[in-house]
Amino acid sequence: MKDDKEIDERGYLRFKDSKKFVHIWVAEEKYGKEAVKNHEVHHLDGNKLNNRKENLILLSKEDHFYLHDYLKQHEKKEGMLELKPWARNILLFTTIYLIISGILPVSYFLVYIVTIAIILIVLVGGIKQYSKENKD
Repeated sequence: MKDDKEIDERGYLRFKDSKKFVHIWVAEEKYGKEAVKNHEVHHLDGNKLNNRKENLILLSKEDHFYLHDYLKQHEKKEGMLELKPWARNILLFTTIYLIISGILPVSYFLVYIVTIAIILIVLVGGIKQYSKENKD
């Protein structure tokens, strides 16, 4: 089963015979072909090889662009303060859920992120200093 797939030049897993992306196929099984056709598939944990259905969500092209743009602008740098993994997951999952469900307009995305991050940092100590040696 494993040798019917290969990793492409961008790091995505594809079926060798059809060249179809595995994450697209899994999302079609989960959401249906029509839904996937009108959306982009996002890996929640950022791992392009983790194609479990629990790790894949559908986003509009615009929301997917804004999410990746935000994540790219906030890449980790040595010595900076960051949310602990559990706090980061709470922030990411609630934000994505609220955008998908239509509760949070994309225009309020950054305001929401900053507000929840401050709450997680101040109230529950969800912060640490990033270093290359200790990535978690």
